[in-house]
Amino acid sequence: MRSIEILLRFDMNVKVVDLGGGEDPDSFINKKGTQSFLEKVESSVNFLEFQSEVYKRRGEFSDPVKMSEAIVKLAETIAWINDDIKRDLFIKDLARKFALRESILEDAVQKKMAENQKLEARTLRQPENPAMPSQVPAVRRDNTGRVVERIQVAKNDPVLLNEKELIRILLDANREMFEFVFHYVRPEDFYNENLRQIAELLYDGHYGGEVPKVDTLMTYMDEAGRILLSELVIEPYKFSRKFDEMLPNDPVKISIKSAIDVVKRFRILRVDQEIKELRDDLRKDFNDERLHDISQSINRLMTDKKELETELNELRSRVR
Repeated sequence: MRSIEILLRFDMNVKVVDLGGGEDPDSFINKKGTQSFLEKVESSVNFLEFQSEVYKRRGEFSDPVKMSEAIVKLAETIAWINDDIKRDLFIKDLARKFALRESILEDAVQKKMAENQKLEARTLRQPENPAMPSQVPAVRRDNTGRVVERIQVAKNDPVLLNEKELIRILLDANREMFEFVFHYVRPEDFYNENLRQIAELLYDGHYGGEVPKVDTLMTYMDEAGRILLSELVIEPYKFSRKFDEMLPNDPVKISIKSAIDVVKRFRILRVDQEIKELRDDLRKDFNDERLHDISQSINRLMTDKKELETELNELRSRVR
């Protein structure tokens, strides 16, 4: 539901496909192929209509108590729609299709909207969070930890794509996954400012005892950050047309192995970046003394890289 709420807040038309039998896109495509999945997509329906149809099949619109609970749940979803006209049309359409009293549904939506506004107002009145991430660019450090350079990353750089993947993992992480990731990665290691901000909030939340939900993270982000965060929440559910060539696997084991791979790539990309910058520095100002110092630094980084690869490869091999 958190991804649905985010999409509705951005006035997106959310449609749902019922794959049946507890299937997700990956498992459905593995079993029945891409063409069957695309046919399912063609029959997708609006999320609110889908939600209402589920309640109807369960008989929740036939029992007064259950109907009341169902209307509250529908109201919670409709209340996230910012566009007044679109929201009113949804209320009228759902009331007509499922024989609900429009006035009751409208009142429930207005009540939920008022609750949301109060919650947002309280959030805005809160003092600035001392753990709020710093708004500085990413940095490169020397072997003593001293900042030696601010680093900017291109939009489509492999480093950025890797950072996005790691944040997606953290957004769905349990305690053990948080511990694993943050054992190898520091929030300040992120080059992208928005992703670093998310990483720091998740890091502070994890070690502070309460990991913030996506809607809470949104309150700290600027518009560009909120759009990026919404993309990160939604993108894991996109599918590839090559999925029907894959063999079924244990999703939990795949998740753990994927996390190890992403963390390993995160660290290796940074080591490679440091090595490249050291070589560039040497080309700009070549002399025997610098050659000796930089060669030592590069050799040390290469050793660290090899040890890291060995350690994470061994860890991955133990996931059976």
